[in-house]
Amino acid sequence: MLNSVVIGNGKSREGKDLKTIQNANIIACNWFFKHEFEPDVLITSDEDITNYILKMYPNFRCHYKAKNNYSSGATGTRVAIDKFNSDNVFLVGMDFFGIDGKVNNVYSGELYYTPENFIAPDSNEWQIQFEEIIRERVDVNFYHVDPLNEISPNRLLKLNNFHQLTYKGMVDKLSKGE
Repeated sequence: MLNSVVIGNGKSREGKDLKTIQNANIIACNWFFKHEFEPDVLITSDEDITNYILKMYPNFRCHYKAKNNYSSGATGTRVAIDKFNSDNVFLVGMDFFGIDGKVNNVYSGELYYTPENFIAPDSNEWQIQFEEIIRERVDVNFYHVDPLNEISPNRLLKLNNFHQLTYKGMVDKLSKGE
């Protein structure tokens, strides 16, 4: 089995030891590499962050800029299936929703990020992007890992190849090579 873990910026990923992930390609978004470690692939969508990384880190191992107005998370998911041909894609920190109507991002307030107390952006477009990818690739299993408040978008829960999974469940699957 080929596995990829796409790590978003949602607060549901806080407290997870992401360095222990094994047997998977690690695809992460934006400032992840500054706070955690260099992933196999870094995805950026925001023009300012992209330009900053290209200027300040010109030798970054593998960097993709989101295209077609895709979010970083959706682009990372696309990379998991198109570049790595993954059988299983685990979505960590892909919260799809704000918290109490406010921004839900572990990097809130950092360079090029909105403050935490700002109104959350409409996540409908992100959900549509993921739905499109998941519908297109019925041969791939997509796992929403420890979703925020155990809530995944209804439009995704209706898809047969989209599942919720605990972080421990993901670690167990990966350690067994499933």
